[in-house]
Amino acid sequence: YASSRATKENDFSKVTVTIGAKNGQITSCKIQSEGEQDLLTDEIRDEWAKAIVESGSAAPDAITGATLKFSAQSVQEAMTEILSEAAVPGK
Repeated sequence: YASSRATKENDFSKVTVTIGAKNGQITSCKIQSEGEQDLLTDEIRDEWAKAIVESGSAAPDAITGATLKFSAQSVQEAMTEILSEAAVPGK
């Protein structure tokens, strides 16, 4: 069982994504965000985290809410970083 975390900043907030994985499958995801103009609500963070676990990725169609493009991009970038690091042997 492995856990990975990545943090990305955008114009509005700092977004941290933490995932748990087992046997190459994402089993849990937690999204946290903070900032003066943070657009993410608990409901959106939970919805995106659930979509990431269900789809195994942070593809644009997995993360909804186009009006929250910057926050969604930060989540996608954090997931890309986590997934790329997880694919590197020895990490």
